[in-house]
Amino acid sequence: PILVVDQPPTISSTGGPYSIVEGASFTLDAVAEEPGAANSNGLEFTWQLIVDGAAKPLANQAQKEITWQTLRGLGVGRAPAVYELRLVVNETGAVNQVAAVTTLQVMNAPPSVTINDPASGLVEGTPVTLTATASDPGSDDPGTLAFTWRVTRGGTRLPVESHQPQLTFLPPQD
Repeated sequence: PILVVDQPPTISSTGGPYSIVEGASFTLDAVAEEPGAANSNGLEFTWQLIVDGAAKPLANQAQKEITWQTLRGLGVGRAPAVYELRLVVNETGAVNQVAAVTTLQVMNAPPSVTINDPASGLVEGTPVTLTATASDPGSDDPGTLAFTWRVTRGGTRLPVESHQPQLTFLPPQD
């Protein structure tokens, strides 16, 4: 009799380490092989993201784009941070499996800010009100952002400063 011994698959690449900026997507890209001609069942891929010590299901295929919204939903928070990614590969219908670990580094992205444009309708001698809105892709709480307004005229700083999203001041007259 001929005895065929089924060998576990081998992972030749996890595609990592991965690195993104807050708000960005990335693509998992694993490569694994089944050794020997006796293995024709195919491979199953299981990716997990480790957040605060807990394994969170991430994907069930070798290549998969992972969006920032998916990461946020799994508990990825403020950057900078490094998370563990675990990959388990098994043969379909078999018990042979192999695992590998890589990392996902999430780097901080600067907040984006928009300032309203009061350029039209300004009347000399009347107060000017500026309002800013800002967002940070790494935070669901806009209250974590700090505002600092400074006003200059002709390169000279005016005695106007605020740490609120809105600033009202009276420009000096010519």
